[in-house]
Amino acid sequence: MREVNVFETISRLQFRAGGNIHSHIAEFTSLLSEVRNLKGLKSIPDTIWIGRFLRSLPEEFSTFTHSYDRQLDTVELYDVLGSAGSKVNNKS
Repeated sequence: MREVNVFETISRLQFRAGGNIHSHIAEFTSLLSEVRNLKGLKSIPDTIWIGRFLRSLPEEFSTFTHSYDRQLDTVELYDVLGSAGSKVNNKS
């Protein structure tokens, strides 16, 4: 049952209005770490998690998400997460 709860939580995760990207990335990676420790879910490929993370971002990240949509098979999950954090830092 724990597997289902964690999977549903990460599947429904959305960037919260008024939140910040670094907190969102931390929450996503925490849930992902739990998923990867669950026997039935650890074999899900990173391309699925990259897509899930990109879909969790708000409209203001649309250019960012579309740029990765075409590269899902060639990028690493943690590169995408790092780039999302850098996108906000570079706006400041």
